[in-house]
Amino acid sequence: MSSLRALLLDCGTALRRAVPDFESSPLRARIEDAILGLSNTEESPEAQLRVRRERDELRQALADAVPGVNDNIPAAEAARLRMRMLIEAGARIRALPTPVHQTPAEPVDVQPTRETLQDVAAGSRTLTREEREWCLSEAMVLSGFRKTPVQLIESGEPELAKMILAGSPLT
Repeated sequence: MSSLRALLLDCGTALRRAVPDFESSPLRARIEDAILGLSNTEESPEAQLRVRRERDELRQALADAVPGVNDNIPAAEAARLRMRMLIEAGARIRALPTPVHQTPAEPVDVQPTRETLQDVAAGSRTLTREEREWCLSEAMVLSGFRKTPVQLIESGEPELAKMILAGSPLT
């Protein structure tokens, strides 16, 4: 059975390379179903039942999270489409700018504490974007503007934090 499964996997790979619209063809779904069927025959009936139940629960959770996908398409294809839609939505959300009410108004609002800088210097924490910008500005002043922001960034956040801890009294 495993040699037939391997052959089907190879066929699917070759068809994906050779046929541009293979992903939307009914043959792809049939090959995948056959591969899954061969995989399931190698497992015990209890493992098969558990895996099917988990798969169905995941598909239902996706359907609940992303309604509106045509129910006439195969379940596996619908799940892939819903996942793609979720990923695209997530990418769009992360691309949004920070809301104005969350943007600090004064540099003192983003100045990291001594404890924060000590954690960064020890490597147990990283700086937020705003803290990093503040630290870069502070480190440039402390270096007498002999180092560029790129040079300071290349030295790493722990070195940046150590430089600030050594050069300025923070509260």
